Amino acid sequence: MRKILKRFLECWRLKQYKPMVRFLQKTWVSTQKDGFLSKWLGVRRLLSYNILKTDKQSDCIYSVVVWIKSDIILNSRRVKTIKELVFFNIIKETAPYSPSINGEWGVNPVLRYKEII
Repeated sequence: MRKILKRFLECWRLKQYKPMVRFLQKTWVSTQKDGFLSKWLGVRRLLSYNILKTDKQSDCIYSVVVWIKSDIILNSRRVKTIKELVFFNIIKETAPYSPSINGEWGVNPVLRYKEII
């Protein structure tokens, strides 16, 4: 499960949005259009990260806290560098809307942030 999140984060850091889709939750991917990741995450340049805490919610769901440092990008220019805690859910599914212990892990990228000052 942590390996999937690390691969997702490395793709983000390297701006490899198309390969990143392989590491996403099946349900989330099924509701999005092509190019959604570059539009959504492209405003943030991930500089570094550290996985801090992993909590098992069930056999199919983990909540993970990650410290990240990123640049906020606007009109191709860095506006601000921030450090924050980001909260991810990693979910195991066999198909969209079908959590199962027999499924594959995927990152739900609907991020919750807590900026660290």
